[in-house]
Amino acid sequence: MERLHTIFDSGFPYSRRLEGHKSCVNALDFSSGNGRWLASAGDDLLVLLWDFYQEDVKVPSHSFHGHRANVFCLDFSSHNQYIYSGSTDELILKYDISRAGDPSLVHQGPPLAVFTSHDDSVRAVSCHPQNDEIFLSASEDGTVLLHDTRAQESSTRACGKISNSSEFTDVQYHPQLESLFVTADNRGHVRLRDSRMAFASGAREDAGTVLQYESSISRKSVPRIVRPETSSVRFDRQGKMLAVTFLHYFPTIYDFSDPFPLAVCSGARAPGGLPIPDGERTFVNSCTIKHGSFGGPGLDEDIYYSMGSDDFRTYVWKIPELSELRAKRREVSWEDWTTTESPRTVGFTTKMTAERHVPVELDTPIFRLNGHRSIVNTTLIHPHFPQIVTAGIERHITLHSPSAFAPNVTAFELTDPNVRRLPEANREQTRRYLEAALREPQNFDVESPSHSEVNAIDAEEESTVALFDGILLSTGAPNVFTTATQTEDDVDSDVDATAT
Repeated sequence: MERLHTIFDSGFPYSRRLEGHKSCVNALDFSSGNGRWLASAGDDLLVLLWDFYQEDVKVPSHSFHGHRANVFCLDFSSHNQYIYSGSTDELILKYDISRAGDPSLVHQGPPLAVFTSHDDSVRAVSCHPQNDEIFLSASEDGTVLLHDTRAQESSTRACGKISNSSEFTDVQYHPQLESLFVTADNRGHVRLRDSRMAFASGAREDAGTVLQYESSISRKSVPRIVRPETSSVRFDRQGKMLAVTFLHYFPTIYDFSDPFPLAVCSGARAPGGLPIPDGERTFVNSCTIKHGSFGGPGLDEDIYYSMGSDDFRTYVWKIPELSELRAKRREVSWEDWTTTESPRTVGFTTKMTAERHVPVELDTPIFRLNGHRSIVNTTLIHPHFPQIVTAGIERHITLHSPSAFAPNVTAFELTDPNVRRLPEANREQTRRYLEAALREPQNFDVESPSHSEVNAIDAEEESTVALFDGILLSTGAPNVFTTATQTEDDVDSDVDATAT
C-alpha cells in the first residue's frame, strides 16, 4: 500500500499518444469494475473503444457511429453490456459491447437504440450502479430524464422527468446507494435527489431533493454573493466525496452528506510548495466544459483528484482524510466576517448576513501533467493501473505513466516538461483567430483518411488551437465575482459587506 502511494506521489513523467480521433476529444470513460475498456468520443462524431488489456495499446479496437453532431458524454452500464453516449444532436445512443472481447469484431457500427426525448444538447448520461437497462440523462433543455428499457422494450421514451427553469449540466448516480443521484445546473444549483421521490412527485424543480449543496460564495471585499455556474460533478468510487466543477472557480470537494464544502483545489503553488513565478500561468477553468476524476489505483479508496486546465496542464491533488478537512474548515460569524476577516477570504454562505463556511484550500497539487498544446477538458484516472488519460482541444488522447514501461504499453516516452506559451496578441494572432472562427467544419473519412485528408486534419487542428488561443487571449482569467450569477438572497440587501 505504501509503495502505491509512493509511486503515485512521485508523479507521472512518461506518456504516450493514443491516436484515433480526427478532432477534439470531449469525453472519456473507463469500463465498470476492471477498467479494461476506455471509451472516447468527440467532435468527429465517433465513439471509440480502446482495450487496456492489450500488450501494447496504440489504436482503438472498436468504432461506433450514429451521432450527427459533437459527442459530449459517455457512460458504461453497470455490467459493461452497453455504452450510452449523448450529443449536441439531442440524441442518446445505446451501443451493445457485450462481445467487445471478441478480436474478430473490429468494427461494430451503428447503435442498438436511439433515445430522442430531449430537445437540446445532452450534457450527461449516468448509468444505474446495478442495472444495465436503467440510466439518467441531463440536457440543456432543462430536464433530467429517467430511462428504463425494461418497462418498454420497444420504446425509447423516458419513463420519468424532472423539469428545471435553467439548463441541466450534469447528473450522476451515487455509486453505492442506487436510489440517490446528484444533479447540477448552469445557475449553480447542486442537488442530491432520491429517485423514489424525484420522479414520483411530478416535474418540480426541487423534486426528490434530500440535500442541496451550498454553492453561493462571498468575498469580504465584494458586496454581493454569487453562485458560479456548475459544469460537472463527480463522486469518488465509494460515494463519500463529491467534486463540483465551477466555471471561473476551483474544483470544490464536498462530503457527500454535508451541504458545505470541505476543500477547494487551486494551483496557487507549484508541486513542492513554491509559489507560482510572476508571469507564469497556473490553474484556470474559464474557457471550456471540464470533467475531473477521482482515483487511487490499487487502493481501497480514491484519495486523488485530477482536472484539466486552461493553461494546457492537468493538475492532480491529494485529498486528505475528510475528518482532517472537517476539523480545518472554518466557520466565521457575520460579525467577524465584517470586522476581522481578511478582505480576500472566500466563504460559502446561504445569505448575506449568515455565517461563512471557509473550506480548506489545497493550493499545492501533488503533481502536474503536460503533453498537450491546448486546453485539457477531460481527465480520467484508471481504476486499477497507475495510469491517467487526458484529452481536450487536440485530437489525440494522452496516456500518462509513472514509469517507462507497463503491462499494456511496451514503451512510454518522457513527456516534454515545457508548456507551450500563449502567443502574443498581435495582428498575425488576430488573423489566425478570425480564420479559425470563420472556418467551415471539414468532413473526413474517419476510418481511412487519405494522405490529403490527413494534412487537412492537421490543418484543422492547428486552426482549432489558434481559435482557443484567441479566446484565451481575449478573456484572460475572468473574476468569478464579476461573471457569476448574483444570488437572489443578496439583491436587496442593505448590509455593507465591506464594512471593517
